[in-house]
Amino acid sequence: MRGAPERAVVYLADAYRATSDRPLNPQHIIATEKLARVVDWAGDHLQAISLIGEVIDWDQARQRKLALSTDYYFRGVFNLGRGEFQTALADFNRSRALAPAGVDPVGSAFLDLQTCSALIELRALDGARAACQRAEEAFGRYGELAQAQARLLLARISNLTGEHKKALDLLNGLLANADALSASSSAPEAYRLRSDVNQRLRRTVAAYRDLDIYVRGIERQRASEQMKQNAVLRARLDADRAAARNEELRQKLDLSATRERERAKRESILVGAAVIGLLLILTILGMSVYHRRKLTRIANTDPLTGLLNRRFVSEHERLLVSTHTKTGDSLALAIVDIDHFKAINDTYGHDGGDQVLVAFADVARGALRKDDVIARWGGEEFLVIFPRASVAEAVGALFRVKNALAAGVSTAGGVVPVKFSVGIVCCRTAERLHTLVQRADEALYRAKAGGRDRIEIAELCSLPITANDTLLLADDRRIGAAAT
Repeated sequence: MRGAPERAVVYLADAYRATSDRPLNPQHIIATEKLARVVDWAGDHLQAISLIGEVIDWDQARQRKLALSTDYYFRGVFNLGRGEFQTALADFNRSRALAPAGVDPVGSAFLDLQTCSALIELRALDGARAACQRAEEAFGRYGELAQAQARLLLARISNLTGEHKKALDLLNGLLANADALSASSSAPEAYRLRSDVNQRLRRTVAAYRDLDIYVRGIERQRASEQMKQNAVLRARLDADRAAARNEELRQKLDLSATRERERAKRESILVGAAVIGLLLILTILGMSVYHRRKLTRIANTDPLTGLLNRRFVSEHERLLVSTHTKTGDSLALAIVDIDHFKAINDTYGHDGGDQVLVAFADVARGALRKDDVIARWGGEEFLVIFPRASVAEAVGALFRVKNALAAGVSTAGGVVPVKFSVGIVCCRTAERLHTLVQRADEALYRAKAGGRDRIEIAELCSLPITANDTLLLADDRRIGAAAT
């Protein structure tokens, strides 16, 4: 009957009816128990529970403990399928109480596996872990494919308890050889769970990849289940029509109407599932756009100061530099280096050094113009681009930064005096970023060599300089210029 559920339903329904007379009661109970299992497999859990109830009544009346243990196990599985987890757990406990110890270790392992599933849904995770571990060990000892199911449940428990790395290791092992999972139709669930684990571990790309595999797998699985259910429904309707010529006609017609309602309910559930699937896909697309933007922002931003980073400036050279210089606009570029930064780290600790960098970034943002661009160039160096600005305007902005930092920066180790040296280059002609930076670096080197805490102008690019443009630093040292 494997692979042909409609034929199984026809044969078992015939056997169920043919053995309804009292002399054939033992055979009737066998047919009822088998029919319940096939009907549950086809998705009709309520009908399966009703059928297994007949079997339980029969075995209870005759005190057949071993058979009752099996009956309660299957009813627990059927209740688990319809989401009645507390009821399912009660059935599994009854089954375990009636089962003789040590007679069927594999059967006990399956009982532990189903108990673990119910406990997970009830969030009794300690008990669930213990049950799954017993099942996993027994299945491994006897070479049962269901060992993969136990490991999948253990991975789910680890994810729920925050042990995401452990869950990921289990899932990677399972999906590396997913034959056992595929045999039990659990492979899509394993990908869905690994997607969730990867997302919690901030492995966004891997999470999206697993989620895509899960969506495609669950769609195929649902289509297969729908085909099985439709085939079983057709077979059951055919069996009803065949029984219409006898005394059970009325009862069978009523049962057919009930089944039609169940079918309509399942179809409505499938429609709802399709809508949910569409919403899930739209959500995934929205998340993809959001995370792509977030990753771009992270890639282009210095994590400590929140300023743009060197990568962003290099990749957007045309926008930041070339566009201005090609049109003939003046542009000033400065490289700022915080003086004696190593000494700051040695004296106030790296946390103190970080606080100095953050404070400098905050002050610079407030002192610069709206169109000015500042980026962390590396370590304690910062690059500032002043579009459509003269040397005097750039120097004025840097003095505003200097004055704002005159009182020092408060850290856990005390107040840190902050001074800096600057190399400035200004030009009007088309020029690449790296040549501007090179000349600014040379000017910065001269500022350092000249005693630090000063601004060195690399070149004036034919801009006139007058006495009014000569600016002084706080210690009365004059600004250096390439012309002097």
